[in-house]
Amino acid sequence: MTTQAIKTGTSARLAARSNTLPPIINLSQIAPGHIHAHILILPSPYTADFRLLCARNPVALPLLAESTKPGIFDAVKSRVAWLEDDEVLLRQHVDLRRDVGGFTVWRDGEVFTDGQGMEDVVSEWKDDHVAFVIASEGSIEAALRQAGLLEGRIPHPPMYRTRKPLFPSGTFYDCEMVVSMRSFSAAETGQVRQVTAPFALAHGEPIDWGWGAVGRLGIRDIDMPEWGERPVTRNGRALGEVAWKDDEVPVFWGSGVTAQEAVAKMELPGTVMANAVGEYLVLDCKDEDVARVS
Repeated sequence: MTTQAIKTGTSARLAARSNTLPPIINLSQIAPGHIHAHILILPSPYTADFRLLCARNPVALPLLAESTKPGIFDAVKSRVAWLEDDEVLLRQHVDLRRDVGGFTVWRDGEVFTDGQGMEDVVSEWKDDHVAFVIASEGSIEAALRQAGLLEGRIPHPPMYRTRKPLFPSGTFYDCEMVVSMRSFSAAETGQVRQVTAPFALAHGEPIDWGWGAVGRLGIRDIDMPEWGERPVTRNGRALGEVAWKDDEVPVFWGSGVTAQEAVAKMELPGTVMANAVGEYLVLDCKDEDVARVS
């Protein structure tokens, strides 16, 4: 199946389910305009704490929906006040165990399998599992691209662990935010903030920017991200080579990968599942559905 044939959230999920989802260069190639989301699947004893963690840290963990009740994998209830359940994910066209290109699975805090090694989690799903749907940065990336602020190929923007603490929630304490980064000229940062601000339910405007932000966030090496591709300037140089010397500066957003990092750090008992980094659940709602323009 080609990317051109995948125009809706339903068709993207069916392609993932049948293992025919093609490689992508950027998120806008798959079901353009539709929201791409992270999915985290937890045993029910941890769900109240995780729901509150999202509420207390909406920049990193913008919660869009969750399973209607434990054990349900084919229907969700919306956590967006103005979106109905079926507007997020059509009830008759979703299987949260199979509709992502690849999963990471933890058993009793240890990674069991990662990425394409597990194409679905049907065998791992239990009657007490609850799935949480968290917006990715696809909406802000699309807005930046439409505004002409993203140039070239950015399949997997670099992501970094930080020392920026999350507000705790029960089981989830002493957790820290993961951020993604894209570079822009210093003069563009104001426009970047303006373009992305309406998408507060999809990470919104950046949390920090400029070379000083690297130290403030506790990022060890801008050229060595924990996930994604190593950053380069628009001229193809390693971004770190131009630190404090060039007009190009790093700009950072909260990332939904924060959820996977929190789970890994807490080493939760039982089986926990999530989309592998770089794989997404494509929803039926669209970017404009989570934008609020005053």
